[in-house]
This record gives sequence, structure tokens and C-alpha cells, in this order.
Amino acid sequence: MHRYTPLQGKAKKPKRVTRVLVVVVVVAVVVVVVVVVVVVVEAVVEGMVVVVIVVVEGMVVVVAVVEGIVVIVVVVIVVVVVVVVVVVVVVEAAAAAAVVVVVSAAVVVVVVVVVVSSSSSNCSSIINANININSSRSSCPCCIQ
Repeated sequence: MHRYTPLQGKAKKPKRVTRVLVVVVVVAVVVVVVVVVVVVVEAVVEGMVVVVIVVVEGMVVVVAVVEGIVVIVVVVIVVVVVVVVVVVVVVEAAAAAAVVVVVSAAVVVVVVVVVVSSSSSNCSSIINANININSSRSSCPCCIQ
């Protein structure tokens, strides 16, 4: 065993090889840490890209579904509008036909009333006037022959 005493001088300095080894180990550890960080960051970024792609594709699907719903709603609205227009046209046509029927019936009633009242007034005036009843009955439509 060697003992170092103050008389023998100073302690030995570390050799150059030891310093190089320490530097190499530190550099290797730094490189490994950097590689691990890069791999982790890359994985996170790729994961985020995948998540973004999935979200975008999901949004595309949602947009397609919404477009389909909008198309269905538009078709339903168009069908409802067409049905309403057809019903309105049919109701208007029925109302116009009813007006024509009522007006025609009223005209017929007025004509019948006018004809009957004029005929009966002619007959009564003829009968009341005491003019040759036999000859006047032939011209009177309401007089019994």
C-alpha cells in the first residue's frame, strides 16, 4: 500500500483517458435523451395528426348526414307546398262550381217565378175581364181547357 504524505508531493491529476470517457458518456446520454424526446414528440405529433384526420373525417360524415337531412327536409317542404297548392286549387274550383250552381239555380228559380206569376196574372186578368172565356183559355197556359 502506498501512502501519500505531504512530503511525497501532490496527488496525481486524473488522466486524459478518464476525461474523454466522461465526455463520451455524457454525449451518449444526451444523444439518447434527445432521440427519446424526438421519438416521443414524433409519436405525439403523429397521434395528433391521426386524431385530426379522424375528427375531420368525422366532420365530413356529419356534414354528409346534415346535407342528407337538409335534402330530406327540402323534399318534404316541396311535397307539402305541392299538396297545399293542389288542395287550394281543388277548393277554389269546388267553390267556383258551387257559385255557378247556386247562381244557375237562382236564375232558374227567378225565371220560374216570373213565368208562373206572369202566367197566373194573365189568366186571372183574362178571367176577371169577362172576355170570351172559351177563346181566351186557348191562349192561357194555366187555364184548364
